[in-house]
Amino acid sequence: MGVIGALGYDDAILFGHDWGGPIVHNTALLNESKITAVAGLSVPYFPRGDLSTIELFKAIYEGKFFYQLYFQEEGVAEQEFEADIRKYLESTYFSIDGRGMKEQFENPLNAMEKSVDSKYLDGVVEFDNYPDWITKEEMDYYIGEFEGSGMRGPLNRYRAQEIDFEDFVEFKDQKLKQPAAFITGSLDPVNFFVGSGYKDSMDLKNQIQDRYENLLAVELVDGVGHWVQEEKPTEVNEFLLNFLEIIKR
Repeated sequence: MGVIGALGYDDAILFGHDWGGPIVHNTALLNESKITAVAGLSVPYFPRGDLSTIELFKAIYEGKFFYQLYFQEEGVAEQEFEADIRKYLESTYFSIDGRGMKEQFENPLNAMEKSVDSKYLDGVVEFDNYPDWITKEEMDYYIGEFEGSGMRGPLNRYRAQEIDFEDFVEFKDQKLKQPAAFITGSLDPVNFFVGSGYKDSMDLKNQIQDRYENLLAVELVDGVGHWVQEEKPTEVNEFLLNFLEIIKR
């Protein structure tokens, strides 16, 4: 909220992808008079329930590998990733875009079915060439940044989920009140964390709309993975601009 004020505005509309989704949704939840609308990409709004996300994932993935559980013990993932930042970033980016997810679904020994004692990079999908939504020069920049900073900061966001759960106790089961929108790719791995994905945009809306009071726009982009705004920038921009037009009426 300090950023909004510093820019000279009284209120704002927020868009967020991945971790940005919970951040903008929770900001809207905490600041109903200041955040007038919100849109999530990849991760829809999840109200606080009876179990934290970490406890939920422990139950769902008992006896199996799940990356967010692997990240919980400080130092373990840092040691693995910082040994080869390039391999970590390239495999992470490329294994969960549309191309990478198709490869995983075709491979019965994919990274989503690993045993609990596996490491993150065990069996991860790798490609010899870059997809068309990112260049090697862009990736080189990211690699240089993370080689300088290390991975502890980003991974600590996953370790803060129990703190988030306790901080939002008074918001248990609360719907998001502001006008809202959500867009994701049909092959985004987030769709499969606790289910079998969505058939189409209507199926997606039906499954998430009870979390919102005013869910105005929903789109499932066919064949696209986790990086929906990079993989389909034109479609995402059109979706968000249309959402802004709707809430202006």
